[in-house]
Amino acid sequence: MSAIKSKKKSDGAKAGNFRFKKSGKDFLITNDSGDWCWLDPADFRRFSESKLEKGGKLYQELSAKGFVDVDKKKMAALACRYLDMNRSLAKGTSLFIIVLTLRCNHRCLYCQVIPEKKNTKGFDMTQATAKKTVDLIFRTPSPSVRIEFQGGEPLLNWLTLRYIVKYAKEVNQKKKKDLQISLVSNLTLMDDKKLKFLLDEGVGISCSFDGPAKVHDKNRIYLEGGSSHQVVIRQIAKIKQAIKKRKKENPDRFVDELNGILTVSRFSL
Repeated sequence: MSAIKSKKKSDGAKAGNFRFKKSGKDFLITNDSGDWCWLDPADFRRFSESKLEKGGKLYQELSAKGFVDVDKKKMAALACRYLDMNRSLAKGTSLFIIVLTLRCNHRCLYCQVIPEKKNTKGFDMTQATAKKTVDLIFRTPSPSVRIEFQGGEPLLNWLTLRYIVKYAKEVNQKKKKDLQISLVSNLTLMDDKKLKFLLDEGVGISCSFDGPAKVHDKNRIYLEGGSSHQVVIRQIAKIKQAIKKRKKENPDRFVDELNGILTVSRFSL
């Protein structure tokens, strides 16, 4: 994408710094504060040559987006937007997604990967790799760290999941960061032992849930056979009851709610 700073003197609206790229016959213009606009060839020529009529509809749009007649007051506002847009660059990464396995017991229609079957060997993260991963994560300059387990189905690599939770907390005793750990799961492999560990360790739980059975089972094909929707409904009820019991027994301790993650497909709509 090319960059231009207009220097041509004119009675029209003076163009500020901008970048442009031609696509077909039209031009896309952008600036450092994150705004953009499509211009046809005639408007692009008038804009780039500072011959755009002041007060017109296009002028008002480009002025509001910081493309023309940028005075000191407007420049200050654009600078604030630029800093806000890029504020994360100075803080360091805080969200880390760990893919524990490529195995899964579903074949969801919209899955972004081709998952391996449940009993396939050689597609799980080892504990040696997990240790290196956690060590790397805590090198971030960010004061907060959120580790999120994904897959495949992360519960298929349960031992490594347990290891990471314990080791991350051990490392954080020295690092003193705001540590949060969460799990994204289809819940079909959740049992009482796993649930107790997750709640004991304060691991947040999110489940994939696409709505009524007709939609959920169409989108999320269960390789075990039968309706994955029925399994998830039972697990949701069990987990919500366990969370409710924990809160009642120890109201001063924070227990995260069960969260749902919806993927909207064409069939859903």
